[in-house]
Amino acid sequence: MQMGVKGNATRFGVDYSTSDLDAVTRFWAYTAYVFGVSEEIVPQKSTEGVQLLDYILATHGEASRWSPDLAEASLKYENAIVDNIASPVGRWLTRMTLIPLVHGFTYFVSGDALGSRMLESMKYSKTHLKFLSFLASSLVKFAVTITVLVRSRPGRERRMKECAAHGDPFENSLYKLIEILSQKYSLRTSTFDVHDASTLKDFESTANPLSSPAR
Repeated sequence: MQMGVKGNATRFGVDYSTSDLDAVTRFWAYTAYVFGVSEEIVPQKSTEGVQLLDYILATHGEASRWSPDLAEASLKYENAIVDNIASPVGRWLTRMTLIPLVHGFTYFVSGDALGSRMLESMKYSKTHLKFLSFLASSLVKFAVTITVLVRSRPGRERRMKECAAHGDPFENSLYKLIEILSQKYSLRTSTFDVHDASTLKDFESTANPLSSPAR
């Protein structure tokens, strides 16, 4: 997964050193270990990750028949986020601009075959998808360029220490949004130990993830 993220990030102008990639690989290796993935198949170095990604891409075949269902589940969360916007104008603008751009970015990073299958229920034409893909990727490249310029300002070491101590401001805002949505829809809070006491019965009803009762 981290190799796929790195590959797309490089396309947007983000530069990585080998030590950066090895650090990200170790992070995801631990995440995979926590989720129960066998250590024998978890890459420990970035070069191993590249080899694994190459094998996956060469053998993964066509998009699964479950891809539209996965996309539908993701759309429910998109709608939940939009519905949480208080202003009717804000909700309309988000649905008309931000959500299509997210879909365009999904198409861009997923490729034509998988991206088209995942967004099949949205009824986009191929021309529309390609336009959204171009627009979204261009905006991301622009954002990366601005971010690189901003981070090159004096005081970089101080900002890094502040982020290490208090978290990244952007990620903190996402965590806060998830917390708000969790409370609004009576879901579990988004903590690392949220599923420590979960049982199989907790996952039997997955038709609407936003209507699950609080436990």
